[in-house]
Amino acid sequence: SWYTPMPHQKPYHRCDTPNLLALGTRDTGKSTMMRRDAIIRCMKWSGFKVLILRRKVSDLRKSHLQHIDQEMKMLGPGVGYYRDTTHDVKFTNGSFIQFSHCEHLKDVTDYLSSEWDLIVFDEVSTFTLEMFLTISAAARSPEQAPYHALVRCGSNPLGIGALWMKMWFI
Repeated sequence: SWYTPMPHQKPYHRCDTPNLLALGTRDTGKSTMMRRDAIIRCMKWSGFKVLILRRKVSDLRKSHLQHIDQEMKMLGPGVGYYRDTTHDVKFTNGSFIQFSHCEHLKDVTDYLSSEWDLIVFDEVSTFTLEMFLTISAAARSPEQAPYHALVRCGSNPLGIGALWMKMWFI
């Protein structure tokens, strides 16, 4: 199998609450879990749209972007493919994952008119509350969809947004 979740990751995949935080220290598999959850949802539902965010593009390169091409190849031909030039994954069923960043407050304008079925904030404690709330508003799915729009977050317990993150999620 291309992915076997660890016991502590299984509840994350089963949960359908609209806002969810996976909090933990480094090397607990949060980024992998969130990325693979996005892949699973994209394979399950045609036309499913995912936005995976880090604060800086350099952080994306060190985490998600260094693994996604190989993960897509592990799924075999005919499922989808990663495009390095645009940092996205296109699935043959019309689903889509966009890897992006929001380094400055002005960058939130890039997401104001977009709609995503799943928005993933990786290291959410590095985002300001305003960034989080503004971008999260783009989590919306069609009424007839067999799923609800979700916001998923993973983070270490420290960062500029640690206080608001703890108040929002815990």
